[in-house]
Amino acid sequence: NKNVVEIPFTRYRGWIIIKVSVNDSKELSFILDTGAPIAVLSNASLKDQLHLKISGNALVAGADLNKPQSVPLASPVKFTIGDIVIENGLMAVGAASNVVDGVDGIIGKYLFDDAVVTVNWNENKLILSKPSSFTYTGTGEIMPIHLLPSGQVYTDMNVEKKGRTVSARAAID
Repeated sequence: NKNVVEIPFTRYRGWIIIKVSVNDSKELSFILDTGAPIAVLSNASLKDQLHLKISGNALVAGADLNKPQSVPLASPVKFTIGDIVIENGLMAVGAASNVVDGVDGIIGKYLFDDAVVTVNWNENKLILSKPSSFTYTGTGEIMPIHLLPSGQVYTDMNVEKKGRTVSARAAID
């Protein structure tokens, strides 16, 4: 019900780490990943503590060349991030079990679905704005991004190759 919500974050090895409550749990630490189409819980042993209901299986794969793995899929899952509540989410359980010590999971698409997301690196905060209430006031270039149904974020751009301008689609992750 707000036009703008601010979410504090910490940084670790270049990752943005935000606090996420899963099904009204205590706050957990999640990596914000623009390439994550669903949420991921790294430690499967937290399944019962978080009251996750397994509804099937999902094949998950990262950017590495490892073969996709089948993991339990929980739904519906409620995520609370500051003043934002996301209902009916999906969560892969036990995937990415060794991402980073002290990080409980990964979340992405759900924060980018219906918001303009600004990262304030100086103050370590994400600013999520309703698109209808957002006005850009910065000095940088605006780069429109698009969200595929899979949750992947991309932009269309022109690149110069051997003296020719070529259209390209670039993943943002």
